[in-house]
Amino acid sequence: MRSSIGQVFLYTVLGVFSGIPLAFVSSMLQLWFAQADIALKTIGILSMVTMPYSFKFLWVPLVENYYLGSCSYRFWMLIFGLLTGAVMCIMSTLNPVTHAVSIVALAIALSFCSASFDSMLDGYRLKYVNPSHLGKNSSAVATGYRLGMLITAGGGTIAADYLGFSPVYAFFGMVFISGVIFLYAFLERVDGFRKIEPESKAKSTIQVMIQSLSALKDINSLGLVLIILATYRFCDTLLGSLTSYFLYDVLGYSLLTIGSTAKIIGPMATLFGGVIGGFWIDRAGIKKTMFSIGLLQAISNLSFIYLFYSRKSVEELILVVGIESFFGGLANSALVVFLSNIALQCKTHRATCYALLASTFSFSRAYSGLLASYLVENFGWVIFISVTALVVIVPLSALYAYESKMARRKADLVQEERTAAIN
Repeated sequence: MRSSIGQVFLYTVLGVFSGIPLAFVSSMLQLWFAQADIALKTIGILSMVTMPYSFKFLWVPLVENYYLGSCSYRFWMLIFGLLTGAVMCIMSTLNPVTHAVSIVALAIALSFCSASFDSMLDGYRLKYVNPSHLGKNSSAVATGYRLGMLITAGGGTIAADYLGFSPVYAFFGMVFISGVIFLYAFLERVDGFRKIEPESKAKSTIQVMIQSLSALKDINSLGLVLIILATYRFCDTLLGSLTSYFLYDVLGYSLLTIGSTAKIIGPMATLFGGVIGGFWIDRAGIKKTMFSIGLLQAISNLSFIYLFYSRKSVEELILVVGIESFFGGLANSALVVFLSNIALQCKTHRATCYALLASTFSFSRAYSGLLASYLVENFGWVIFISVTALVVIVPLSALYAYESKMARRKADLVQEERTAAIN
């Protein structure tokens, strides 16, 4: 695709489809179970249905090595997209009161299909990305992702207040199916979305994993990178794992209020933060922005303590959710750009490398609900919210160590080049 604006628009649309399913296995699922009077501990466990996002590196190499040569990323985006929509439609036929286990099982299947769709998108993006456009295109995907969550978490919650959750799941399932079919036909006409030959076809599943894991050897200071990826957004995911329950069951806001404020104003603020984050990163560089954004993200979490003791008005809800979501959007853009830059260090199997690296923060998200429900039940909401802010110390410390190490390595390389030139 020749137009930079056209690429940004296309990546934004793809990001929208990438972001739609997540709300149906996170916030929407929380509210559906909370409305059915399911216990807090059980709702906390629901975050584990997102585990396929953490383990997608186990099957992405198989697709990337064995099947892309004849089918292309576009084809697999269609297959996993159709499956995603179909699972949502099946979930709509069940009731959490009588079919809780079945819904959880289908939610795990939905996470699997959605995570696979994301990986195929990431594979294309890293296969054909122009390094000079990496920041803009990565931010476009992140922005579209949040826009997709805005459409589902916001509009879906409002619709659920009038129609119930089952019709909403069915409607968005059909929309998703129709949308991916249209995208499949459209992308065939876009330059770059062509048949991709396998990079190095392996002879066995074990060799596939070995080849994929070995590609990570190109990444500098991999241990620090993994710590950063796993914990940079943990303060946000830890708080977000129970936010819907907190607003609905603890503070007493209605589904309509949550849908029209927390699930619309919040994602809009996140969307705006993502756009600002993209421009900020392009102007100042990822190294200079990640530390400041991470700190602001953590501080914004503390605004929920104010909401806990406030009059619990709609205006206060909009203010608190808007502040937290805006800084969350900044952090999300920073993390996506950082992750994309790291994945580009891998010379081969970039889709798998991206999946492997992305699984680190997906893994922490999957278990955030368990930790969050434990903290709330044993220490209360104020201590829990405070802890979500304090955990930022870990990624910021790792980020400082990483940048210091990279600076020393760069200085050593410069010195070696000077010495070689003198000799």
